[in-house]
Amino acid sequence: MQRLKVLGLAFVAVFAVSAVAVASASAAPVWKLNGAELTTATTILSESGVVGKPTEKGKLTLTDIEAGTSIECAGKAEGKVGPGNKDEVTSMEATGCNFVTGKNGSCEASKPVTAKAVALPWVTELYEPETGRVRDHIRAHSGGGAPGWTVECTVSGIFKVQDTCTGESNTAMNNVTGGVEAVFDAKTPKGNCTIGGAGAGEVKGASLNKNPAGGTLTVG
Repeated sequence: MQRLKVLGLAFVAVFAVSAVAVASASAAPVWKLNGAELTTATTILSESGVVGKPTEKGKLTLTDIEAGTSIECAGKAEGKVGPGNKDEVTSMEATGCNFVTGKNGSCEASKPVTAKAVALPWVTELYEPETGRVRDHIRAHSGGGAPGWTVECTVSGIFKVQDTCTGESNTAMNNVTGGVEAVFDAKTPKGNCTIGGAGAGEVKGASLNKNPAGGTLTVG
C-alpha cells in the first residue's frame, strides 16, 4: 500500500510538471508596455522603415509576380494593441508611391501610381510558431474581405488599371529600439491578385510600431 501511495504521488508530480510545460508551450505571446502586459486596447502608430534599421524611414514593396509589376510606397498606419495577444490595424495610408519594375504592357514608370489598403480594419493576433519567434497573423474583420492592397497605374499612356492582391498574411515581430518591428519576410504568405492570379501577390519591407504616448512597446 505504501509503495502504491508513493507511485501515486510520483504520477501526480509528473502530471503537474507536464501540465506546466504544456501551458508554457501553448501560451501566446502578448503585447507589453514598459514590461507589463497590456490589459486594455492601446493606440499605436506604425511607419514603414528599413528592414533591420526600423528607425530609418523606408518603403514597402508591393509586387504582382505574374503581372511583373512592382511598386514602392511609404506607409503610415494606426491601430490598437492589447489586451493580451490581440491587435488590429484601423487605418493605413500609402504615400510617395513609385514604379520599380514591370514587363511590357504593365504599369508605366512615367505615370502616377497609387496603392490603397482594402478590407480595413485588419484583425491581427500574435502567435509563436517556433520558440522565441513571434509573428503577427493578419486577417480581415468579421464579415469583411481578405486584407490587402489595390494598386492603380496607367497602361499604354491612357488606360487606368487596378490590380488588387489580397489574402491572410503574417509578419515577423522583433523587439527593437523604439518599439516593435514588423517584417514581411520569406515566411509571409503570398496573396491572390486580380491580374496575376493565385499566389502572385508579394509584400516586402518592414514597419515600426510604437506607442505615441511614450514608453517602451514590446512583444513576448
